[in-house]
Amino acid sequence: CTSAIVADAIELEKLGVPTVVISEDAFEAPARLRARMLKLPDLPIVVVPRAKNAGEDLVKATDTVFDRLIVGLAKKAIPTRAV
Repeated sequence: CTSAIVADAIELEKLGVPTVVISEDAFEAPARLRARMLKLPDLPIVVVPRAKNAGEDLVKATDTVFDRLIVGLAKKAIPTRAV
């Protein structure tokens, strides 16, 4: 899935559509490797920790992830991790 998501994001970028990939921390390395392999190493990737539960963890991370998505879509440098 990670490889396909990155490949799709790069195809959208080639069409001029700003994209940001959201990746769970366990898949960060493969996502960044795939982006480099497809010649877009600066593809914005927001890395989120694996949620321990579907409630509080997800709610807590939402604001941070949302802010980083907006920054990534604006094509500014984004911090690697959302906590």
